Amino acid sequence: MKARGAKSFVVALGVALLTSVSAIASPPAEIDDQFTSEKPLGTGQLSWLMFDAYTAELWCDAGAWSYDVPFALRIKYEMDFSKTDLIERTLKEMDGQQKLTADERKNLTIALEASFPDVAENDTITAVYQPSGVTTFYHNGEETGAITDKTLSQRFFDIWLGEKTSEPKLRKKLLGL
Repeated sequence: MKARGAKSFVVALGVALLTSVSAIASPPAEIDDQFTSEKPLGTGQLSWLMFDAYTAELWCDAGAWSYDVPFALRIKYEMDFSKTDLIERTLKEMDGQQKLTADERKNLTIALEASFPDVAENDTITAVYQPSGVTTFYHNGEETGAITDKTLSQRFFDIWLGEKTSEPKLRKKLLGL
């Protein structure tokens, strides 16, 4: 009887592991119809002091990331952030790489106000980039807004993927370097 119980446990464990792996090894629902890759190009976590802020995943079908192909950056938050905090941090990070002009700041703020919600632990924001320069945002799988200016879209993603990022270790992990 013990052997039968152990065998049942092993089978149940195997099913649980396969279910977990299949859940991890597929794109999130909001990008499932846009990408065929079964796993992200790279994944990394951003932490401050001893707090995990978020986990980021970079999805693309190409073997390497570039602005010439569609890609998605998905962030799963490990703590709460207000919409205002997200927008201010985004603008600060962009200014840190290259100062935004007054018009760029105004246009970007309008787009981010429409696109960014308050986020709670386990919420996700996914930003999908198209080579035309349009970036579409999703909060927990629901479309929320877009940046339609190619330069601002690329500058937004440079926060994580650009050579002047404030988080070079995270960049390397996302790019699979």
